[in-house]
Amino acid sequence: MKKLLWKLCALILAAALLLTGCQYFSFLPVRFGDMQYSRPDMASLERKLTAVEDLLSTAESAKEIMPTFFDFYWEYEDFVTNYSLAYIHYCQNMTDIYWQQEYNYCLEQTSWVDAAYDQLLYALADTAYVQELEADEYFGEDFFDDFQGESLWDDGLMELMSRHDDLLSQYYAFSDSQDRDSLAEIFVDMISLRQEIAEYCGYPDYPSFAYDFYHARDYSPQQAEAYMNAIQSILTPLYRQVDFNGSFEPCTQNQILSYVTDMAQNMGGVIREAANVMTKYDLYDIAPSENKYNASFEIYLYSYQMPFIFINGKGSTDDKLTLTHEFGHFCRDYSSYGYGLSVDVAEFFSQGMEYLSLFYAEDGAALEEYKMYESLCLYVEQAAYASFEHQVYSLKGDQLTVENVDALFAQVMQDFGLDFLATSGRSYVQIPHFFISPMYVISYVISNDAAMQVYQLEKAEAGAGRKVYEDALTTEETYFLAFLQESDLEDPFSPSHLKAVRDVLQEILIP
Repeated sequence: MKKLLWKLCALILAAALLLTGCQYFSFLPVRFGDMQYSRPDMASLERKLTAVEDLLSTAESAKEIMPTFFDFYWEYEDFVTNYSLAYIHYCQNMTDIYWQQEYNYCLEQTSWVDAAYDQLLYALADTAYVQELEADEYFGEDFFDDFQGESLWDDGLMELMSRHDDLLSQYYAFSDSQDRDSLAEIFVDMISLRQEIAEYCGYPDYPSFAYDFYHARDYSPQQAEAYMNAIQSILTPLYRQVDFNGSFEPCTQNQILSYVTDMAQNMGGVIREAANVMTKYDLYDIAPSENKYNASFEIYLYSYQMPFIFINGKGSTDDKLTLTHEFGHFCRDYSSYGYGLSVDVAEFFSQGMEYLSLFYAEDGAALEEYKMYESLCLYVEQAAYASFEHQVYSLKGDQLTVENVDALFAQVMQDFGLDFLATSGRSYVQIPHFFISPMYVISYVISNDAAMQVYQLEKAEAGAGRKVYEDALTTEETYFLAFLQESDLEDPFSPSHLKAVRDVLQEILIP
């Protein structure tokens, strides 16, 4: 299936290239504060969709179809952009009722919009002109390979996804509260509904559905589970042994921003250019606030062809790496005009930038020990979260209760050496990804593994890791294992790999 945003991004890029008639294109940059939100006009979007559908039965060539298709498509892109703007503004102040309403309005439309887009691509794949449509000036070679047969989107799936959107709205309403009981109940309801969605779509379980439908992974849940077990066996003993004694100093927003901009200036090229654009056009929000959503993310605003970074900072040293992480996403999107990737490949760029900052930021070397400790924690803690997430979807029927979810979380945390979480009392409700991006957290582990190889290359030879990173910035390979092969990086699933990782971490963390 693999009905992902990266398919959408590929089309946006193809459309832009078509309209400009050149290999590279650019929009005039706009400051974030000047970007205009308008509530999506769903009636207009539906009219333009109908116009394309009506044309498919009478058109005599792909050339005849495409102008009407793009008329619909730019409206679709406008929806995506306005949805993203509403989300950013809502996250900036979750007490603002206007933005809460606008975000919820956009969220309520997504099931219909996703279904409409998906069904239209299936209809295009079924025309007599599919080979013409896959020409370079339109969608590109093999674009419609994943749109053969029947679309999964029908009235039944739309109803299920709409119910899921309702639960997501409930989650955001409670996300900033201390009401762990309500959040736990919402999570159990989400698990049950997601199991229903997977079964409806013909998958044996929810992890298999999410790996395929949302994340476009070229490895299976079973491979990931074996990898998690290996982390538990090989890295948990080191995790139990290491006690990081460093402390975090207070950091101003200017100090945090300077860490990234200085690094970018030293790296040069498109990375320097991306940082200059980010700061010149205020494409970031790193101010700490009690009213902000307690998370960080980067999001691409397609109608403006610009990325944006959101962070609810702590005002301390580790914010430097948080901003560097999101800048890695920013740099990738800026370099590739928002050409989407699977989350595993996308996270390579965020985490790879963190590692490179140790060599190129003015005070990067001072963070090396902390970054290695953080890397060890990431391997073990995120693998523990991923293991819990995989296992929790095996609870069904009468077994799917808050109490059983609590017990499973405590057991898995204990197995991975996270004793402080095993007794913390429903701390899993504080992991946003369990609610908003199921089966995502394993991507942090997998991608960190690849990104750490960039660190090792740079450590061995100045510039070597940076070259691998820069060469990969414009990759169109969305599948993770294929991306590693393209970039001459090692497969993390190889039997000896984690032992080598342990040796690198141990050398720095246990002198």
